[in-house]
Formats: sequence, C-alpha cells, structure tokens
Amino acid sequence: GVRVELDGALGHPGGRTDADTWRDNAVLLATREVTLRYRWRHVAVTPCRVAVQVVGALHRGGWRATPRPCGPGCPVVERRRVSVAL
Repeated sequence: GVRVELDGALGHPGGRTDADTWRDNAVLLATREVTLRYRWRHVAVTPCRVAVQVVGALHRGGWRATPRPCGPGCPVVERRRVSVAL
C-alpha cells in the first residue's frame, strides 16, 4: 500500500524542512518505498504537485486508473511517470 503522512507545525515548526520534502519523496519513489510525507503547506498551496507524487506511487503499486484533474492545466493526468526531480 501507499502511506501519505501529513506533518503539522507542532512537530516541524517554521516550515524549516518544507523544501526537503520534495527531494525526500522523489528518493522514496525512485527506491520503491511507499511513504510520502508532506507538510500542510504542500497540500494547501501545491495540491496538484502533491497529487502527481501520490498518483506516481499508486501507479508503481499497480493502480491503473486515471486520476481526475482538479481543473484545466492540472498536471496530474499529464504525468505518466513520476520524475525523481519533482
């Protein structure tokens, strides 16, 4: 299965680790691990970018459905593979 962790400000104050999240998740996807970690800011400000990574993890696990985009220009459907450089 795929696990998604949403970390809050109490355990990670000031957003000091926000930038590391994208890199860490890309490494986890590249090594086939399935725990993705996000801060509230990632989900609230860049939900499509979060969705691209979650869909990538689900596809690697065998999910073959097509995700529903949130609107025009949403990258979630356009990405067939999740890049390590997200």
